[in-house]
Amino acid sequence: MKNSKLSVSIGPKLTEDVLLLEGITRAGKFLVGNLLQGLVGVEHYQYVGIVEHLPYMARMGSIEPKVAKAMMKCQLDNYIYDQMVGRNLNFRKVDKSAIHNVPDLHRYQQRLEEKDDARAMAALQKGGLYFPFIAHETMPNISLFLELYPKMKVVHVERNPIGLAYSWYQRGFGKRWGQDPKLFVVAYEDAKGPLPWFAAQWAEEYHKSGEVDRILRSMLWLFEESQKTYNSLPPEQKSRIIITSYECLLTKPQEEMDRLAKFLGRQHWPHMEKIMKDERLPAAHPKEKRAEKLAELAKTADKKLLNELIELSNIYDEKDQYIG
Repeated sequence: MKNSKLSVSIGPKLTEDVLLLEGITRAGKFLVGNLLQGLVGVEHYQYVGIVEHLPYMARMGSIEPKVAKAMMKCQLDNYIYDQMVGRNLNFRKVDKSAIHNVPDLHRYQQRLEEKDDARAMAALQKGGLYFPFIAHETMPNISLFLELYPKMKVVHVERNPIGLAYSWYQRGFGKRWGQDPKLFVVAYEDAKGPLPWFAAQWAEEYHKSGEVDRILRSMLWLFEESQKTYNSLPPEQKSRIIITSYECLLTKPQEEMDRLAKFLGRQHWPHMEKIMKDERLPAAHPKEKRAEKLAELAKTADKKLLNELIELSNIYDEKDQYIG
């Protein structure tokens, strides 16, 4: 029975030092997560689906913002605590996020042997550790995070929209929403069928479009909405966000990691060099393969949408020259 006198409570957090690795799907967030293992005081990153679902569900009116924040806080506390006591570590060696890829693996192995959480709680109370979480398509809804965690820092990862669109096409993201049970994302639906939350404002076009055109429309909307949201943030919140790019991370990784280290107030571990070697960095600029990717998309794309994507790509390339 509903009690109008009650509301959800957002109690004290285990830590305020949450680090969000955010960007459009396939932008390079897992690469950033692995590189951050080379910085002192940065824990191994985690992916928790509800962390990215709650903000857009609040945006869509499916859940009250305060309820979303309470659930978010509870989930992040839970996963942070579990990591500190050695739970939920990914031991699947073929995964990029596998714990085996962490240079200081022994720290996490030691946690598995501890009989109580005294060390974990002492470390949390002392502070100084960043706990990274990965989230997709979250910049348009970033305010919920920044309000809930006043000390949170955000690494926003960008990638050229042509490269992103091609990668989405390869992964079937123009047709899997609401259809594929292995796409673990909450979809929406109208009378004509399921669609992603970010297509709500252009649902009619989404249903009418073919696979590639859906992807191109998604790129155009997400880039525009992300930029608009970032521009609207107050200066204090902007100061807690750093923008990097997939292209800069590939071609000048040391310079970009120096920027991230300064932003987070962290020093490099000696094993940073090994991490870059394992990631095969530095690497060639991906623009060398862009023409063939664009040609593949052009086979079924609407010409107007394709031209808009090319224009967005040109704007991005100009911006990418000074991201770092």
